Order: sequence, then C-alpha cells, then structure tokens
Amino acid sequence: MIEQEKLKEYIQKYRNKKDQNSYFLFLKEIDTYIKKSLFTKISNPELLEDTAQEIILGIHKSLHTYDLDCALLPWINSIIFHKTIDFYRKQSKFKDSLNIDSIELDSGQIKQEEFVLFKEVLEKLAKDVFGNSFIQGKLMGHSISEISKNSNLSESNVKVKLHRVAAKIKKAFL
Repeated sequence: MIEQEKLKEYIQKYRNKKDQNSYFLFLKEIDTYIKKSLFTKISNPELLEDTAQEIILGIHKSLHTYDLDCALLPWINSIIFHKTIDFYRKQSKFKDSLNIDSIELDSGQIKQEEFVLFKEVLEKLAKDVFGNSFIQGKLMGHSISEISKNSNLSESNVKVKLHRVAAKIKKAFL
C-alpha cells in the first residue's frame, strides 16, 4: 500500500530544497502505484507502459497545482482516471457508426465459428438501444456521461445497463 504522508514529504522536500532524489523516489513509488491501477484496465504491456508514462507526465506537469493540505491519492487517481479515458479514446478504432461487415477475421487469433457468433452478437447489440450504448462505451471509447446524454438516461442507469449487456454477452460466449 502506498503511504501518502511519505509521498507528501517527498513533494515537500522537492518544493523547498529542489531535492532531486526525493522527487525521483516520489516518481518511482507513483509509477508502481499507477501500473498496479492500470493492470486490470490495459492488458497489453507496451500500451500499459505508454499510458503509465503519460500519467506520470501529467502528474509532473500539474504537481505545482497540488495542495499539500489535501489528500494525495484522490488527486493522483483523478489524473489516472482522465488519462485512462484519453487512452481509450486514442485506441478507439470505431467512428460514430459501427460497420459490422468491416470487421475482418485474423485466422491466427480466433476460430471461424467464434467470429461468426461474435458478428451475430454485435448485430443484435446494434439493434438494441442498450446494446448500442454498450458498443459506444466499450468498443468506441465513449464516456458514461456521453452515453448518458445520447440515450437520455442517468449515468447510474447507463452503468447498470452496460453491466447487464456485458453479462449477456459473456453468457452468449460461454
């Protein structure tokens, strides 16, 4: 577990004395924390490392705005959250409309039968309002608030619907 007080002490030393060693220790501990936070969200190690570096850069650029009287981890988690959203938006390969026929099969990664089933599930989802929300959120990288505005549902309702659609998809593939 990360010790906030120790990290705050590193920041204080860096601000007061320009202690580069303290700043290095701060960044090292934050790097470990960030990678642990991202591990469940990003499976590709190279993309995880790139995203972690973007987050560290964001922390570095905005460290002067951090108030030592406030809790550190919520501030860091906020940066992690927003940079992770940016990552998903960059990785999105889909535009505003999903063309299911444009999905190509890579024979080395998936079996033909599984791919056909995947396409059928996507086609059914595209016809359903909540399925379309799932496609927007999980495949196109839209945020919960964007989906909420598009579907005229509350954010909490969108989260529940996305979870239910994900469970249906999981059930279809098991």
